[in-house]
Amino acid sequence: MNLVSYEVLAGFYDRLMNEVDYDQWYAYVLDLVEKVKSEGISSPSCRVLDLACGTGEFAYRLAGQGFKVTAVDISEAMLAVAEAKARSRGKRVQFLLQDMRTFTLPDEYDVVLCLCDSLNYLLDSAHWLDTFRRVIDVLKPGGVFIFDVNTPYKLAEVYGDYTYAEDQEDFAYIWENDYDPSSGICRMDLTFFIQKSPTTNSYSKVMETHTQLGLSQATIKKLLSQAELELLGSYGDLTYEVPGAKTERVTFVCTKPAY
Repeated sequence: MNLVSYEVLAGFYDRLMNEVDYDQWYAYVLDLVEKVKSEGISSPSCRVLDLACGTGEFAYRLAGQGFKVTAVDISEAMLAVAEAKARSRGKRVQFLLQDMRTFTLPDEYDVVLCLCDSLNYLLDSAHWLDTFRRVIDVLKPGGVFIFDVNTPYKLAEVYGDYTYAEDQEDFAYIWENDYDPSSGICRMDLTFFIQKSPTTNSYSKVMETHTQLGLSQATIKKLLSQAELELLGSYGDLTYEVPGAKTERVTFVCTKPAY
């Protein structure tokens, strides 16, 4: 069985990402917001949109600080995990099933976030532009838009054509990458072996494919300009440093001009 979204991975995503320090990442993103938003975001009336929210690691943290949070994702499976997670922590988040390229929301937001290289899943630069235009439509004048992307260097050299594997107690997986330099697209084929029950050594084999497109910083800046979003800064690998040739993740900080 082939699945093209997070239908299988959703159930294991948090376990595969258990080495990620989300608290530190969250603090970093909020610090970037505070640096460029003069009035800050300390007001409990602040509205935040978490676009392509995944399993909700940022959404429930935002809600925990009293922000009014809307979280959008295209994957029902990921949203189910996110909703359960927020509910178990007693955090109130509005979760919506929508496509980041075409989402429609009735509210305006002080902050829009699109993190964890979600934009890389859009395999046409025109779809990136569609998303940027949807963002500026819901962003308040002077509001902040922060997103991060995997760089072409990471897709080509770190993911590249490598294969990874891991064997855990109740499941195992093989992760095979195939990078196409002509298109800038990295295809990731995941094969999961999932234990059918705790009392059996029988496993189900399930396959899922993910693809990411790497765009140059120059191209991304051009798309932001076309969407009339003002780029305030870009930073490498969750630092405050200028991205370099071997930067793996770039975080962009943008605003909607107040005029």
